[in-house]
Amino acid sequence: MCCAVFTANFVSLYTHYPSLLSSNQGDECRVLVVAFPIACCAMLFIIRPMNKSNGSQPTSITSILNTDEARRVHVPGAHNVRHVGGYQTRNGRLTRPDAFFRADSLHRLDTAAQQLLLARGVRTVIDLRDHSEQQEQPNPLAAAAQVDYRFMPLYMHWSDLVGEVTGMVGIQEYYEMMLAACGEALADVFVVMAQPQAFPVLIHCAAGKDRTGLVTAMMLDLAGVPAEVIAADYSLSYDYLQPVMAEFLEKGAADGFDPVAYEEIMLSPAPVMCQTLAHLRDNYGGARAYLRRRGLSEQQLDNLVAQMLY
Repeated sequence: MCCAVFTANFVSLYTHYPSLLSSNQGDECRVLVVAFPIACCAMLFIIRPMNKSNGSQPTSITSILNTDEARRVHVPGAHNVRHVGGYQTRNGRLTRPDAFFRADSLHRLDTAAQQLLLARGVRTVIDLRDHSEQQEQPNPLAAAAQVDYRFMPLYMHWSDLVGEVTGMVGIQEYYEMMLAACGEALADVFVVMAQPQAFPVLIHCAAGKDRTGLVTAMMLDLAGVPAEVIAADYSLSYDYLQPVMAEFLEKGAADGFDPVAYEEIMLSPAPVMCQTLAHLRDNYGGARAYLRRRGLSEQQLDNLVAQMLY
């Protein structure tokens, strides 16, 4: 609009330039002819950043969220909590801050810690843990009137996923198993998130790394975030979990796993997530095609993207 006004006025000025010069306003006109284009250029320079393809996206978001620490949410009793805002998509848009949160188990949260999360606007909490995890360490937000708590395990028991497989399952193999065996459960999670008023959403499992990592990766892939960015976000979990890593290793040993091997599966290497996303793309066509084949409509998928992006 501003550009059109400047252009129209500029053309009008030069159309009437000869007659203006012949009048007693000639000196003022000469100044105006020189100054007006300069003013136009200055205004266009100011306006241009607001006309990017990001829609209503504030131009300051990238500077606000240009560090991993800016995304992290410090909540006493939980360690691997963060939102995924400020990531640029392949078409230049940005993910919304405080829209999609990922977390480890929230069973340690006291009332004050719960309020810290609720103050971020969380409306839906999706618990991806299995039945025994949820029973042994219940999520206190399940009783919160302000949120819609959903217990949505990707599998009810470990044996349901691995079947006859014995011994340790590698991280990459684990993610591929979930994609192959948990399609209906994964689709159900995205159906809940696609409902009106579901966002902001918080999803969590025990460590906030594997089940949560896979759902987060699928959501970001659906939104158009590049694989290397998704993998970089995923890789943060290992460092964030260090305060409770000994607890996880102790539990692994109690379950009969080799401590060294168990520590390896507690890693969150970026290449593993890159490989998982390549597997998702090569075998299922990417997150959108994966979810479409499992019952989500184009409208539901578009709603999810709209909630995630500016």
